[in-house]
Amino acid sequence: MTDTERSIPGTGPAARRAWQKGLPLALLTLLCMTLFALNSILCRLALLHHGMDPVSYTAIRMTSGALILFVLHRWRQRRHGQVPDWRGQGSWGAALALFTYMLAFSIAYVSMPTAAGALVIAVAVQTSMIGYGIHAGQRPNLGQTLGIGLAMAGLVVLLLPGLEAPPLPAACVMFVSGSAWGAYSLCGRKFRHAAEATTDNFIRCVPLVLVLMLALWWRLSLPVQGVTLALCAGALATALG
Repeated sequence: MTDTERSIPGTGPAARRAWQKGLPLALLTLLCMTLFALNSILCRLALLHHGMDPVSYTAIRMTSGALILFVLHRWRQRRHGQVPDWRGQGSWGAALALFTYMLAFSIAYVSMPTAAGALVIAVAVQTSMIGYGIHAGQRPNLGQTLGIGLAMAGLVVLLLPGLEAPPLPAACVMFVSGSAWGAYSLCGRKFRHAAEATTDNFIRCVPLVLVLMLALWWRLSLPVQGVTLALCAGALATALG
């Protein structure tokens, strides 16, 4: 590399290393967000088209997600040997936020269109996390503010063809779901081992949702197609996402 090339911003070795590191992260983020979006589609299909109830859907999604995370944890332990144990890595506060997010998510989609639900939950996540940051004394700079605004505007444009005005109660429940997701993300900042903490939090949620199923057993509906979709949502779109 010539001295002239080194003097041009964004062309040095450090810039190339940052680009090489950032590209896989961007692709993984895209994959993650695609899987999260798939959650909305699978949930809406199970509830609207196959008549599954939201509590059963949440329970199966939660349990299958916990099982896949546990299996992945054991596989990583056998392959690498130095992976810490999952027990005690999470917290009950984070588990409660995760439980609230998933249950409210399913309840809201009983009467909310997929596109509108995706928009409301995205706004709720951003609002809760940015609001917490401002409360903690953080102030987004101009670039961050523009980035957030462009992201939200882009989401509206992408979803606009499928947007319908959602019922207010369902929109409020979805906003609670998104706020709980934001709270869960904020809880994750204190965990040293992300994968193990996620596994622990999911496993903590399983007895909560099973107790809820027992309490509402007479209202449960478990069609085969809906159960299959809930299993896919938990194992693929939720756990791997």
